This record gives sequence, C-alpha cells and structure tokens, in this order.
Amino acid sequence: MNKALPQSDANGSQKVTTCPIVIKLLGISTSKPPAKNYSVKLQVSNVHSDPMWFVFRYYGDEALPGSGRFDGSKSKDQPFSSNLFTKRAKNEKGQAVEVNFLGDKTFGAFRLRPASKIILDNFVFTAFKDVNDYEVWEVDSLVVNGKAPLEQWLPYPVLSDQSVHLGSPLHPTSLDWDKRINNYRQDYPNEKVEFVTAHAINKCVVPLK
Repeated sequence: MNKALPQSDANGSQKVTTCPIVIKLLGISTSKPPAKNYSVKLQVSNVHSDPMWFVFRYYGDEALPGSGRFDGSKSKDQPFSSNLFTKRAKNEKGQAVEVNFLGDKTFGAFRLRPASKIILDNFVFTAFKDVNDYEVWEVDSLVVNGKAPLEQWLPYPVLSDQSVHLGSPLHPTSLDWDKRINNYRQDYPNEKVEFVTAHAINKCVVPLK
C-alpha cells in the first residue's frame, strides 16, 4: 500500500493524502560498483484540474531536501538534463518528458496534464546504497532562482501527453542535444541557475516490492 507522509494544513494540523503513484519492483542489476540499477514499473496520475509536477529522487538513495530548495550554485554548467520517451511499438501510446536537475541537490521530474496518467513498464533509476522505498512529491510549482517557472525557463516543451503507456525498454531522446548544430543546445537563458524551489502539496514514500 502506498504511504503518504503527513502534511500540515493552514491551521497547522496534519493530514495524510493519497499517494499519486503505483510502483512495482521488477529487478536490481549491478552497475559500476557500488552503484545498482533498479528497474520498476511506474504509474503516475494527476488527479488535479491543473498541470502538476511529480518530483522524485534522481539517485534512489539521495533523499529530497525537506525545504524544497535544490541548490545549483556550485554547478559550472547548465544543470538540467531532459529525456523524451516516445512510443516504439503499436501497443504503446503517448510520450513523456523526464526533466533532471543535476545540481548540488538532484531530482527528476515529470510534468503531467490535468486528469492524466503515465505508465512506464520499465523505468530505471540508480542508487549507490540499497534502497527499499521510492519517494515522490506532488508539486504545483518548480521555480528557477525564485522567479521563473521551470516550464517557461526551459527552451523545450515538458508537458507529457494526456495518456502515456510505454513498454520496455525505454529509448530516450536527449532534449539537450541540438541535431542542427551537432552540439548541446545554445538557447538556454543566459543566467546561472543558483537554485530551484519546489512547492510540494503532497509527499509520499512508497515501498519497493
């Protein structure tokens, strides 16, 4: 059963809300020691009437910061890396965009349309220590440097399709590579990313089974 972390309402009292993901552990494989790759079937649902970010651990053993602030001040390069997952077979549908923040604190995220769902039959993440759960936040805003919504700061669309179901294996296309110039894209804002803040409306920890 999914486990939602308690959240405080406007009066300071705590409440527990339903977790928006379903996850099933498929297997664990070795990578470059001590790293391990965890393969999971992942289902994420946005039950809200507005688009929503779903933020998760980029590294499975690196907890998301409780403050919601992801520091990028020490990063020399542009800290975002995004993958486009698209259908490859007739029985698949839709496409989804995974946005990764690779600053001093890291995260991965999907942005979902209202009343939408994505299912990834074989999603893989890496961990450097054994993990037995998966953390995800429902986030109504990701803001760069305290002023720019992430979906407007990035120079490519990040909203996943209304209904997505992609099989195994996933074959991502990097959105950071510009085929026209055969190099990394040059159209990011000319501004150092000092930090990204996540305003979470729900935080969940789901057991890996």
